[in-house]
Amino acid sequence: MKTIVVYRSKKGYTESYAKEIGKQLDADVYELGQLSTLMLKNYDMIIFGGGIYSDKINGIDDFINLTGKALDKRILIFGVGMSPVFNEYIEKLYKINIEKKFSQDAKFFFFRGGVHMDRLTTIERKVLLAFLKVTEIFQESYTDVTTNSKPSDDVLDFSTPEYADALIQYVQGNG
Repeated sequence: MKTIVVYRSKKGYTESYAKEIGKQLDADVYELGQLSTLMLKNYDMIIFGGGIYSDKINGIDDFINLTGKALDKRILIFGVGMSPVFNEYIEKLYKINIEKKFSQDAKFFFFRGGVHMDRLTTIERKVLLAFLKVTEIFQESYTDVTTNSKPSDDVLDFSTPEYADALIQYVQGNG
């Protein structure tokens, strides 16, 4: 099955995941802005990834417009965000970004990302600090609330290649 991985990335985490998925699946990888509808016709499976901002997957509407809803293609979507992995949140993201926008089933995966503190606006930094405070409360209850850095670091990194494993195994087993 010929596969393409398409992504839209602001901070680099989505791009990293997209490239890892492409490498593992021997798939072509493109940034969303580099593609045309004509190019997508050569693929059986399209995997799209975007960062999550205010519960919206970055680039999802542009992706839907580009694919024309791609009724004859298998569609997988991954979102990259800072939130801990909560099933209720993942279901909410699916309903907002996918269920109401696609006329077919599209499988959704959630990966954790990170943030470069020095690239944040004052408001973004305040929101992040509030998020970290809430995350601290849940840290004992949820084993997924881990980080590869400390809040005092310039980069707060929750990403790990293992998040992409579920998507890769899904494609390899069901592709």
